[in-house]
Amino acid sequence: MTENNVQTKDISLISKTPEMMEELLRKIDDAECDSLPEIHSKLLTLNLTLQQAIVTKNKIIEKHAFNMAIDIEGQLFEQLGYLEEKKDVFKEVIDRLDMLTDGFYTPSSTLNP
Repeated sequence: MTENNVQTKDISLISKTPEMMEELLRKIDDAECDSLPEIHSKLLTLNLTLQQAIVTKNKIIEKHAFNMAIDIEGQLFEQLGYLEEKKDVFKEVIDRLDMLTDGFYTPSSTLNP
């Protein structure tokens, strides 16, 4: 089996599983992230493209669906990077706030009554 046939088979499998696409769309909605409406829209378009690829058996449409899926993956990885950066900033702020609040409860603190 050639690589092209493997890709076609995978695309066919995805398009025959509408529950999977619904699950992906639901997860995007549940994440409530600023950039996700665009990703949600792209997933809807991908779903329609996959269905069209199956009906028409058009290799160009299959390739387009494959490229769309890669693009969506890239956007999600980019979002993960942003979230990691935010996570690091939040951790730093929490650590500094923790240091500040610890100062309120030490015996040598001038803030303690």
